Parts: sequence; structure tokens; C-alpha cells
Amino acid sequence: IAGFKRCGKDTLARAIAAVAQSRGMATAIIAFADPLRQAAAAAYGINAAEFTDDTLKDKVVEAWGITRRQMLINLGEAMRGVDPDHWVKAWRRAVTKAHTLNPWNTNPFSPYCPTLILTPDLRRVNEAQAIHAAGGINVLLRRSGVTWDGHINEVLAEVAQHRDEALAAKLQCEYAASNPMSISAAGRRLFDCVVDNPVAAGGTSTDEQQEQLYQIAAQVLDRVLTRPSLSVVKD
Repeated sequence: IAGFKRCGKDTLARAIAAVAQSRGMATAIIAFADPLRQAAAAAYGINAAEFTDDTLKDKVVEAWGITRRQMLINLGEAMRGVDPDHWVKAWRRAVTKAHTLNPWNTNPFSPYCPTLILTPDLRRVNEAQAIHAAGGINVLLRRSGVTWDGHINEVLAEVAQHRDEALAAKLQCEYAASNPMSISAAGRRLFDCVVDNPVAAGGTSTDEQQEQLYQIAAQVLDRVLTRPSLSVVKD
């Protein structure tokens, strides 16, 4: 799931997981940033949970003289300098482990059992390509009242919503048609569908809007399950 900050990516991921679980499916939410947060916690000697605490993210850690957000940036970019796919590979390892250790699998002769993976922080072209390679779909989430803040981490969501040839070129992407949603890399579109958060930014959701959200979640899940390239490992 891709989109700007505060558009509700985590909320949508949890809704899809809830719908999937109601159908008897095993699920796991694995963000691309999860391995990065774990590595940064070890590198800087702080609790990994602090990186997801909105009250702490931008506060300076006295021992290091930088914010927790900057810690993630430092380590993230350092490893991408060594290998642009480093964090994608770390995500792929976490996904493989989630499948292998699926607690819903009761077959003693087959330790492998597929799990529906939800990744709510798609930000880069190589991440989108990795999800497609794994048989998944990429969802662009929009929300009324939320716009791009100019941060490089959200540039992919920006070029997918608003046509910008220059920004697309920097990402080594191009538009296959007049619709910005046609953004593609290596000849393949990066996003499979776009959905709108029924709750506007800063608003409180009503019961009707919550129902709409779960209907959207069900539609996304159905699209995943009917994807032609989706393969299920059988005994």
C-alpha cells in the first residue's frame, strides 16, 4: 500500500487483514521499514518501538545529537549505498519467514503454508517491483485533505497521482498513458489499483464510513485472490 503520510495506509492494511481473517486466512503485516527499525535500534542502542512513536520520532536523542527519524535515514541510506536492494532483500526474508512459520498450518508433513502479507509502506520503485515479483498487487491510497509534503520518500505516490515527467524520470519511470496511474518501470505499471479513504483527513469516522472502509478492504482482497499470477503452494 502506497500513499502520502496520514492517508491511512496502516488502517487499510489492518482492515484487509481483518477481512482476510474472517475468511479463515492467515495474515501478517510486514513493512519494508521493519528490518530498518530493528537494525537502527541495535546500531543506536534504543528501543525499536521509539521509531514508531509520533511523540518521539522528531525529538533529538541527546547521546547522539540527532532525531530518531534521522537515525533511520542515516542507516537506510548507508545500506542502500552498499546495495540499493538491501532493505527489499530484508523484507523478502521476513516474508519468507512469515510463510514458513505460519501458526495456522497444522500439516506436520509440510512446514510451509502461505500467509497473506500486508505491506503498508510502499515508497520506492524497487519495492513495488519486489511485491509484483512475489505475486502481490500494489495499491495507491488517496485521502481527501492529504497532499505531498515534498519528502523524497513520498515522491512515488506523487508521480502516480499527479503527472510530472521530470520527477518520473528521476525515478527511472515513465507514463504509459495520459493517466498518472499509468506510471511504469521496465515496461510494467507499478500500481494495480487506486482506492480512496472514505474518512477525510482530520475527521472522525462514522459507522457508515467504517463499513465503507471494510467494503474497500474486501474489494482489494478479492483482487489479490483473483490475480492470474497468484500461486498457492500445495502439499
